[in-house]
Amino acid sequence: MKNMKKTMVLIAVGIMLIGMLTGCNVTTEGKALYDAFEKTQTIKSSQNDMEFSLKLDATGLSEQAQLSFEQMKAVLNGAKLSMSMKQIVNSNMESKAEASTSMSMGGMSMNMSVWVDMDLNNSEPRFIEIVKLPAVMAATDPTMAGKEYLVMNLGEMMKSTEADIMKFTADLQEKANVFLAAYMKLYDPGFKYITDAGTKSIATPEGTVKAHLYQIKLDDKSVKKLIRYTVNNLAENKDAMDFATEYINFMQKLTESVASSTSSNSDLDKFMSEFETKKPELLAEFNRYMDKIEDIKLIGDKGINFEYAIDENGFIVSQSGSMDFVIDMAKLKSMGTDNAEGSGVYYVTIDFSMLTYNINKEMTIDMPELTPENSIDYNEMIKAAAEAAVPAKELKAMPTASKVLVNGKAISFDAYTIEGNNYFKLRDLAMSLSGTQKQFDVSWNEEKKIINLISDKAYTVVGGEMSPGDGNEKTAVMNVSVILKDGLELPLNAYTINGNNYFKLRDIGQAFNIGITWDEATGTIGIDTEADYIEP
Repeated sequence: MKNMKKTMVLIAVGIMLIGMLTGCNVTTEGKALYDAFEKTQTIKSSQNDMEFSLKLDATGLSEQAQLSFEQMKAVLNGAKLSMSMKQIVNSNMESKAEASTSMSMGGMSMNMSVWVDMDLNNSEPRFIEIVKLPAVMAATDPTMAGKEYLVMNLGEMMKSTEADIMKFTADLQEKANVFLAAYMKLYDPGFKYITDAGTKSIATPEGTVKAHLYQIKLDDKSVKKLIRYTVNNLAENKDAMDFATEYINFMQKLTESVASSTSSNSDLDKFMSEFETKKPELLAEFNRYMDKIEDIKLIGDKGINFEYAIDENGFIVSQSGSMDFVIDMAKLKSMGTDNAEGSGVYYVTIDFSMLTYNINKEMTIDMPELTPENSIDYNEMIKAAAEAAVPAKELKAMPTASKVLVNGKAISFDAYTIEGNNYFKLRDLAMSLSGTQKQFDVSWNEEKKIINLISDKAYTVVGGEMSPGDGNEKTAVMNVSVILKDGLELPLNAYTINGNNYFKLRDIGQAFNIGITWDEATGTIGIDTEADYIEP
């Protein structure tokens, strides 16, 4: 298992290096491709259509492993993610984007739309992400009931130091471009893996584009050779190590406070100094590991293939690729690790494609119109979830001794005083107001734990209403159910006493615009459906 993890990390590093160094090649083809990558980063507006797909298979598994794999395969094999995106970029720190995604997996499909509006140039950064919720999510999560959009105001969440980090990210990208431009002139793994594939007409939604094709083709042997050369070459390159130091320092800033940055920098300097001392030993260990896996096939017969199409303006208008991986458990076990386990061979294929069009064309991105009724704030949702995770609050509930008049008629309620406020049984209130102009009904969704209050509807009797209390003190537990009024969430505090829900009288009065009065001299509570609610 240890060697398998090492191997998977190696594959991941390999793909990262290939992606990073795609154009880093001393050949004419490598220079042309690198220039196209660099120019494509300057695009100010464009539309992109992307698609990713995954294929899984396995042979020679044990019966138990086969059963587990089939369950995973049923969900992931053939999974597809499609995305259509429109973006406008004014600078590294200011952009707008709109994307529609469609994901199919395990016989199910889910559609989702996302909008992003970012401007980090000011002292108060704006970074808003809006997600149009998939119907299945809104249907299964009570907190999403009636909501269409999830709003994440990342600007509010960002501290000034975090905004600085975002700016530092842009600076780091520029430094990476400078480093790669210089490194490209020195990068020569000793074999050619980028080829000029001539010209081709590329069909895009805005029409046919004539483009020049460049292809990257790598098999198992060449991938390992490329990884070995790159790791050794980077380790011996001072500029690369300086850039790596800056990158590691950046990653530390993402996770550590400014207060500890001095010690962190000191630790980093110590680490890099020790790395220089131990570098020969570390490289020797790396090369020994590469020797061990030399004859273990990690890349499938289809290899790793990328194709890039560059238009007459030097922009990449189409890119596609396929990556074919093999994980042979028996061969990994043969490397001699005692805790290696499993058998069989796993096959993983990842395909992707992307079209870029309407480059630098005039376009607009309209953000959705948000209202409290159609959207939910992510920060508030997380806060509510955290509060719900706290053990239910228990309080003393004392029987209310006050007289209660409903439209002038004395009615006896099983009501309680909790922390100085009067709480009435919800269904008792609804029943006593039924037939008035402020009547409302009450429904309960057991599965979703939702209480719904329905305006202008006669109360539906369920039994047990208006039952007298026993006059004794009770324990009230904070109600954690979602409370809706006419389908929209209502932020009311409620308590459960002996299985019944008790609401603060003034909250119900405010929700349904019912007049609530208090006569101190006679100790009388008045409920008047002919009057409007007035704050005390």
